[in-house]
Amino acid sequence: MDSKNLWFEEELITQDEIKLNQDTISLGVSVGDIPHAVVRVQKPVWDVLNKGKLFIVSGQEIRLFKVKIGFEFDIPHTEIDKNYRFSFAKCSAFVWSRDDKQPAPWVFDIFPRELYEGEPQKISVKFSPEITVDQIGASIGEIGTEIALGQIVPTVIGFLGQDQRKPRWEIRPKDKMLLGIHYFWLVVAVPVDCEKIRLASQVEANLERNFGVFKIGPRNKLWKNRPSIEIG
Repeated sequence: MDSKNLWFEEELITQDEIKLNQDTISLGVSVGDIPHAVVRVQKPVWDVLNKGKLFIVSGQEIRLFKVKIGFEFDIPHTEIDKNYRFSFAKCSAFVWSRDDKQPAPWVFDIFPRELYEGEPQKISVKFSPEITVDQIGASIGEIGTEIALGQIVPTVIGFLGQDQRKPRWEIRPKDKMLLGIHYFWLVVAVPVDCEKIRLASQVEANLERNFGVFKIGPRNKLWKNRPSIEIG
């Protein structure tokens, strides 16, 4: 990954390692057998979908932001040599208002929602007829954009998440290894009275070996303490 596009790099560790570091008894696993993995997250790329237009959803004036996030999965060679592989990954995000006194944003839609292993795909994102423009009842037809998803290797299922503010994508590779960069998109609805929003991200995963599965994740899972970026 190009360093200028890198948002943050993070080691994913197991709960067993946290317990061992606290001098407690783990599940019969020696320190040398505890696996590690690395995730690198690209800086989110965002754009306003409704430039120059006033949108009203459920009586609330909003702006729509399309946000692209890339996650790169990596396993050190020492772990690959031990036959570790990703058997599951969950890529999550959280959006909130920079100013707690202003209206909160929410996730209007996510892409992909449901994809299975196969050929490269391109989807057209269209918003209609739920959105009105300028005044309630006016018709905007359709606005849209195209998203090229590339080669679909793992199965991906997307969720809008709690209060439509914590979207996530669950990745379940089947025949091939889950490695390299995978891209996801979310469309965020931002009330016009909300000047700026912040977006944070984290990854949790399973590393599998012939004798079992290790659940791995970041050391700090509290959203407000996670790396975040300003949008708007």
